[in-house]
Amino acid sequence: MKILSFIEELIKEDLQSDMLTKIIYNPNQYLNRTSWFPLSYLPYDVSQVPIIIKIDLSTTCVIAYPWNRERYKKMIKTLSKEDFKYHKANHIAEYYIPLDICFVTNGHHSIAAGCGYKKGWIEAKEIDITPLFEKIYTDGQNWYESATGKLIFDVSDFRIAILFEIARLKYELQKNFSSK
Repeated sequence: MKILSFIEELIKEDLQSDMLTKIIYNPNQYLNRTSWFPLSYLPYDVSQVPIIIKIDLSTTCVIAYPWNRERYKKMIKTLSKEDFKYHKANHIAEYYIPLDICFVTNGHHSIAAGCGYKKGWIEAKEIDITPLFEKIYTDGQNWYESATGKLIFDVSDFRIAILFEIARLKYELQKNFSSK
């Protein structure tokens, strides 16, 4: 379990850093992703999730994707002089249990700068994706239905697939250990 957790943390750091720097290296880089996981396979409607938690930008793996270089530079300059301020109407995110990862859906530029400076906090919907472990799987390139093998959609980043499968493995190990 320790080795899985160690690898998991390294992958999260790599993913977060990569997302925060893509626009710096390639100004034409754009990620068009509405969902990282096939959330329609959850037994509940994610839009109706009532649980909101506070996410510390200095300690939580937050995946923000700044897509406009100029807006990102402006936020980097602003937050070099000011504290990060959470704006409920603009900063929208989803925190996935048990992955311990937060995905930004709106407010990417300011949240990305907050992550870079490791200051501030946001609120996020808390979404438990544990029920997905029995319903879907990934080969690192695509998401599939477990029951039928039907292709759902492509994996946006292989590291997301790895993190999902590590979380599934840890879940299974804990479940087997606690049943003994």
